[in-house]
Amino acid sequence: MPPQAKPGLTRYQPGGPTGTAMLHEAVLQLRGEATGRQVDGAKVALAHLVGGGSIATVNLLGVEGVGT
Repeated sequence: MPPQAKPGLTRYQPGGPTGTAMLHEAVLQLRGEATGRQVDGAKVALAHLVGGGSIATVNLLGVEGVGT
């Protein structure tokens, strides 16, 4: 599993914009729309964000029918 298909998302940014960008990238990967950085056969994506001392989120997304 690639740890990060879109470089640059690990740099320091406020939690909201970074988290939104991570989720956007995850959705693009699952739709097969991440031109130039597409992970072949992507079925599951994880977006994890910790920042600001009080923000911690984990989002697990998947393509319908995977794991059933």
